Amino acid sequence: VLNANGRLATDPTMAAVLDYQSGLFLRNIRVYSAAADKLRDAVRKGEAALGPDHLYLTLMLGELGYTLQEDGQPAEAE
Repeated sequence: VLNANGRLATDPTMAAVLDYQSGLFLRNIRVYSAAADKLRDAVRKGEAALGPDHLYLTLMLGELGYTLQEDGQPAEAE
């Protein structure tokens, strides 16, 4: 997402959303390690931008857990 000057937006919430979407894309093409890294970044940024109790953060955590399970890391997914 670009701002009015044509540069990448630096809004913290948008940064979390971009990492989240990137993580989902990477998982869908089965690049699990990179997907988990992006989803972890999304969780960290989302928590900072939205707070620890925001519903969207729950979605990010669920997708991270699913990705870790798909990558054969069920213990870390918990």
